[in-house]
Amino acid sequence: MIDREYLQFLGASEKHLRLADFLAEQTESAHFVDYASLNLMAIPDLVPHIWVLDFRDGISAGLLFKFSGTKIDERFGENLMGKRLEEVYDGHFNDQVFNAYRDVYRKRQGVFVTRSDFYERHGENSERSIAVMLLPCSSNGLKINYGLGLTTFELTDNSDLAEPQITFL
Repeated sequence: MIDREYLQFLGASEKHLRLADFLAEQTESAHFVDYASLNLMAIPDLVPHIWVLDFRDGISAGLLFKFSGTKIDERFGENLMGKRLEEVYDGHFNDQVFNAYRDVYRKRQGVFVTRSDFYERHGENSERSIAVMLLPCSSNGLKINYGLGLTTFELTDNSDLAEPQITFL
C-alpha cells in the first residue's frame, strides 16, 4: 500500500510510519484499506493524531469530518466531527492543501503534505511545522468512501510561512 522507505525519505514522523505499517497489516492484498473494518484501538497512542474525512457523498459540498482525534480537536479548539474543514481551518495555503485532500478522493491515491503555517486565532507562538498523511479508504475496492489522515504539529522558532510540499503516494 505505502512504501515505508519513501515516507521516510519525505520526512515522515515515526507516527506516520507506524500508521502506514498498521494499515499495511490490515490491507493484506487489497489496494485500499477498509476504514469500517479498522480497529484503531490497536494503535491507541496514534488515535489522538488521526482524523477521517467522509467521502461517501463525494467532495462537492466540502470536506466533512467523520472523526477527529483529541490532538486535532485541540489544534482547532473544538470537536470537528460533523463539521467541514473549509469552515474551521484558519491557516494559510488553503487552496493548495484542500485541493490535495480532494485529490485523495479524485485520484484515489494518498498524499503526504508538509508545510509551516501560522494560525492567527492562536496568537503568539503558534507557528507550526505540520506534516499530514491522508490515505483513501474503500469498502469495496472501487469507490473511495473515506480519507484516513494523521497530522503532526510542532512548535517552531521560525515565523516564516513555508509553501506546502505536496507528494502523492
